[in-house]
Amino acid sequence: QSLRTEVSMAALAQADKFLEDLSDDHGWDSRMRTRLKAVAEEVLLTLSEAGGDEASGGARRLLVSASSDGPTVDLEFVSATGGAENVEDRIALLADPGAESGGLEPGYAESAGRDASLRLLRHYSASVTHRQYHDIEVIGVRVAAPPGE
Repeated sequence: QSLRTEVSMAALAQADKFLEDLSDDHGWDSRMRTRLKAVAEEVLLTLSEAGGDEASGGARRLLVSASSDGPTVDLEFVSATGGAENVEDRIALLADPGAESGGLEPGYAESAGRDASLRLLRHYSASVTHRQYHDIEVIGVRVAAPPGE
């Protein structure tokens, strides 16, 4: 399942709807829905604060994809500058497995806003990964159901 939108806090309503539908499809309770929505909000906030619109000359597009294995969900947020090229096509061009970093890059959480967002992400998620390639940013988040679900 996936969602395509732009990187902005205005996209939060679309992300919420996407995650509500995902939760309904898997029969998750309100605690898991809240957890998923909190993760999406923090990632969108982090990506929005990263900006890039002025430097790249265009709005950043966002592709959110989700896959689930029982009570665990893997969310991937791919942000790239707008343009004629498809985000997935651009990702395919970056098929260098050595470029992937394991976890958040050093210095990534230096600003106070990002630091708070990352702390919340870590609270709600089992793992967080971050990769950057030129004008593409990928944040992967694994979210496990709260204990007792």
